[in-house]
Amino acid sequence: MSNSKYNGKEGYEIHGQEEGTVITVDFQLEGQNFVALNGGPHFKFNEAISFIVNCASQEEVDYYWDNLSEGGDEKAKQCG
Repeated sequence: MSNSKYNGKEGYEIHGQEEGTVITVDFQLEGQNFVALNGGPHFKFNEAISFIVNCASQEEVDYYWDNLSEGGDEKAKQCG
């Protein structure tokens, strides 16, 4: 599965990306879904990564949050 979204004319003055440039690409590797985001000229490619974990309940969110953030810097933790 692969799906892409593209910039239109709207918002150019904010994001600075030409019409038709890729915003996101959805893809799957070994059954795991990923979304790649084009950060534009303001954000260069680096080793950073964000995770989206689809959960059915708050308890499941708490389980993954507690385990994935264990031992990390408290100031760096954000959960949405």
